[in-house]
Amino acid sequence: MQKRIIRIMMGSRSRDSCRKLFNSLKILPFPSLYILFLLRFVIKNRELFTTNNETHKYGTRQLHNLHHPLANLKKYQTAVLYMGVQIFSSLHTYIKKESNDIKKFKSLLKKFLLKNSFYSVD
Repeated sequence: MQKRIIRIMMGSRSRDSCRKLFNSLKILPFPSLYILFLLRFVIKNRELFTTNNETHKYGTRQLHNLHHPLANLKKYQTAVLYMGVQIFSSLHTYIKKESNDIKKFKSLLKKFLLKNSFYSVD
């Protein structure tokens, strides 16, 4: 529905790609908005999550990533806490490094999402 509205606003055809239209209007698609607000929740509520260095003392590459909780149910794997950890861990390191400064983190994340225009959370 969002793509249809964007196409009507910009006067493009129904088969045209919306990626450039989202970039020109500086609007995030709904999946990108979900990612933005989900990661803002993760950063604001850091005490709910544990890092890998808290669970083990080995010097791995993912030492400063958030620890994935064990989940067998698909319902839990699509929940906010699990998806937040998964998406945060897949971010670029230059964005993760700014997670202590909420304003800078949000700014970098929004620029990244605008540049890439994700249509899916996967």
